[in-house]
Amino acid sequence: MRQIINNGQQAANPGFSLLETVIAMGIIMVGLASALVLMSSSTAAVATVRERLVAANLVQEGFEIVRNVRDNNWLQGLPFNNNLADGTNYDGEYSGATLINYGVSLPPALLFNAATGFYSHTGGGTATPYTRKITISNASPVEIKVEVSVTWTNRNKVLTVAAEDHLFNWK
Repeated sequence: MRQIINNGQQAANPGFSLLETVIAMGIIMVGLASALVLMSSSTAAVATVRERLVAANLVQEGFEIVRNVRDNNWLQGLPFNNNLADGTNYDGEYSGATLINYGVSLPPALLFNAATGFYSHTGGGTATPYTRKITISNASPVEIKVEVSVTWTNRNKVLTVAAEDHLFNWK
């Protein structure tokens, strides 16, 4: 758009040309597309971090289950490693004092009970992608090596959080 002033000359900066408008719209579109890609990536990252946090807490719970078995053995006057034989496919319940040995098969996926906020194999709930495996090795007469791993699938990728702890007979 051109503006003519009284003496017939054009004004120095009358407005935007069509080319300037197209370039400005292109810059705005690139900025919006970049923002959308960033939001999508951050949403996926938040979901992955949440899943890793849940898995890390399930690993910690696995250690607590084994400690609970050991402590109950002490309270009952049994050897500290009673019912803690060498094995690779154990799991347990947060409220139990025993481990479940799944033999050669892996433990089933954990269920999440929204009413209680707990993960378990029994008691109902929604199926989750998490599978926990507890491995026990009696390293010596006074030491048990405990390995806990939680595995799940996210976007066709198998992820695992694992840790190791050593429990001792302090009695």
